[in-house]
Amino acid sequence: MNWWENFSSQEYQVSEKLGEGSMGVVLKATSLSTKMPVAIKLVLPEIAKDKSFVQRFLREMQAVMALDHKNIVKAIDCGVDLENDMYFVVLEFIEGESLKEKISKNGTLPLQTALQITKGVAEGLQSAYEKSFIHRDIKPDNILITKEGVPKITDFGLTKTASSGELEGPQVAAGLTLKGSILGTPFYLAPEQAMGETDVDIRADIYALGITLYHMLAGRPPYLYKSAMRIIHAHCFEPLPPIQEFAPHLPPSITEILEKMTAKQREQRYSTPKEVAQAIERVLPQISPSSPSSSPDLTSDEEFHESPTVVSSTTPPPHKPTQNPSKITEAFSSKELLLQGIICPIQSLSTLEACQYLVSEKCTGILKISPPNHAQHQILFLSGNIVHATSPQAKGTQAFFENVKIQEGELHFIPQKEISNVEIIEDTDTLLQKAKNLP
Repeated sequence: MNWWENFSSQEYQVSEKLGEGSMGVVLKATSLSTKMPVAIKLVLPEIAKDKSFVQRFLREMQAVMALDHKNIVKAIDCGVDLENDMYFVVLEFIEGESLKEKISKNGTLPLQTALQITKGVAEGLQSAYEKSFIHRDIKPDNILITKEGVPKITDFGLTKTASSGELEGPQVAAGLTLKGSILGTPFYLAPEQAMGETDVDIRADIYALGITLYHMLAGRPPYLYKSAMRIIHAHCFEPLPPIQEFAPHLPPSITEILEKMTAKQREQRYSTPKEVAQAIERVLPQISPSSPSSSPDLTSDEEFHESPTVVSSTTPPPHKPTQNPSKITEAFSSKELLLQGIICPIQSLSTLEACQYLVSEKCTGILKISPPNHAQHQILFLSGNIVHATSPQAKGTQAFFENVKIQEGELHFIPQKEISNVEIIEDTDTLLQKAKNLP
């Protein structure tokens, strides 16, 4: 029996587990008083044993419940299941997906979409900042996108208020760390956070939001290294890789906004999120709704949709290849990058090697292969089985063998919750063995 299954409440009826992280689990439940769906975040029991955490949790949750903005996930309630000693916060339930999932499925986002998301998050941060809150861990995982396309900041729950002085006890928004230690996710971490400074202010959130904008436009964070300390060093001392290498059609006005948001010295950044939102508001009228963030999309999904059905919140469109795939060859291994939804050059990871890895990891999703001629090639995986493949000339087994022969181009894996309406084309082990023996 899972520990969270012991949770009991007279006010909420739990229906399912939505997710799990280093701090605890997220459950979907129904409020028995309003009959409305809610999300309940349960804190791991071993974390809740820390008395300083408990005091801070209850104090900060009460403060967070005062945050009320369309771009912030609303905290509705908080408390403790005394019988099982479980601390929890109740949040509004959001129908949609995380920004991380959206980027993973699309590769990059259209420029107008990326700017609208950034503007909405900035407005949410400004509202919280006016109530003396900073987030400290802005990243795609902590931004939810509703079905209507509205961005909402989540995990404002356990954060440091801007007026509270030095850190005391665990900080959960960035992952249970202690006084004077680093708070935040390395991929999006502001230099002052990376240096362990204790006077972090709202400009750290502006930096992290700028790195998130970079990710939306480039299809990857700017610094990709296997060591977390190497990433931290890059945030502190290395210049931002030019966004034009990944988004060559980006207007200079957007580049200026991005560079100001991500300046190494916080004095050189925008002073408040409101200034970020205003800067974006000024340039938005110049952006066409169809403006790409990177190269124009020259592919089509028609072949794919004739057969299997992908179960997802939205049907994934073809990805937009990066302009300089060599830029991601250092850092994490190509296999690790592939699972993160980051585009990988075939020169560093062959299609066959990618298939073998996705099978070994029991993945479900679509592997898109983009050769230099922009033709559409796909291989589908279901729980580690190769179940379907398409190419411009074929489907099924023949298409699979054509796809694994491709020697140049890029790979992009798009995870899916489920793939249905497919017939397994052949035993996966047999397929892979035959592929090894291809001329």
